[in-house]
Amino acid sequence: MKPDESTGERVFCPVTGVPIPDQSKPGVRRFVSAVMLRTDDDLLMSLSPQFRQYGKGSKEDPFSRVAHNIRNRHSNPRNNLARRLRRLLKTPGLFPSAEVIRLTDEQRAELDHWKGTPYEVRF
Repeated sequence: MKPDESTGERVFCPVTGVPIPDQSKPGVRRFVSAVMLRTDDDLLMSLSPQFRQYGKGSKEDPFSRVAHNIRNRHSNPRNNLARRLRRLLKTPGLFPSAEVIRLTDEQRAELDHWKGTPYEVRF
């Protein structure tokens, strides 16, 4: 979500719905950042219960961990879908893989994110 410079629209994080301040450079920030969380304790306290997962032995501070998990919540569904499809297409099976794959409209829209890039899933 890029701000419209002519109307001065505010940019909101697509995961949390929190307004992103300081859009002096359009398109730079899209998600809640660790810097935002360091300066706003109330925001950290409200988001921390939803986004506190971390890997065992992680050295991240709580601000970075929450910001990282917010970004992951946005990108993981399409990354996991693409990974599953690549694995299915690569593995030989009884039936041709391209005939077995049935995707919903939402899944096809997620895969369009990579259209025209080297990461595009072709089947």
